[in-house]
Amino acid sequence: MGVEADARSRAAYEYFRDVVTFDTTYLTNEYDMHFAVFVGVNHHGQSTLLGCVLLSGEDTYSFVWLFKSWLRCMLGNVPLGIVTDQCKAMKNAIELVFPTTNHRWCLWHIMKKNLEKISQYSEYKKIKFALKEAVYDTITKEALEEKWCSFIDKFELQQNDWLNGLYNERHRWAPTLLRKYFWAEVEQKKNLKHILIRWKLQFIVGQTRQLISNSKVTTLMPNLRKFKQNLDLK
Repeated sequence: MGVEADARSRAAYEYFRDVVTFDTTYLTNEYDMHFAVFVGVNHHGQSTLLGCVLLSGEDTYSFVWLFKSWLRCMLGNVPLGIVTDQCKAMKNAIELVFPTTNHRWCLWHIMKKNLEKISQYSEYKKIKFALKEAVYDTITKEALEEKWCSFIDKFELQQNDWLNGLYNERHRWAPTLLRKYFWAEVEQKKNLKHILIRWKLQFIVGQTRQLISNSKVTTLMPNLRKFKQNLDLK
């Protein structure tokens, strides 16, 4: 299915392409398709939709196709900054399609993974506190690295692959290292639900009509109501 970006989205992007949030995690359904959205921030600090698409795959090829399609909708104007999760395929595609764009990982997603990645340790709460202290309470590169190495050594976390990977890619998520760029105080998952509620059914209905008119999916209409009901926000 093609990228949906109406005239309002294109007009908004012309003025507010400083920072774009791209996320595929909001909606899933029985057809294993993700509802991917491009969201910007306007001059009032409000989220504004810049495009959306139903995405069946999350490999590099799929993301390259998606980003190129969206870029054509936006007349070839690349975003100055983009915020995503830690998906490797997404990272590869951004490097190919948006080589001059500053790419940041969403800190909200990273911190949310704490429970999954370090909860097996007996001193989990202390580790979590030390991690937050290193991330949020440092203002220089040296301070960040010192605090990080300190809690890694203190709790003997040298073999934790997730933490090692985070440290190696710290230039993509650490607030201290990203302050030199403008990010419009973007935080994924924040203030976006109202946009998705308004757009999800409008998008699905529009795509369904297009598919049926092209005689490609004639069996979809009987299941449309069930299809809508299974589109739930995460």
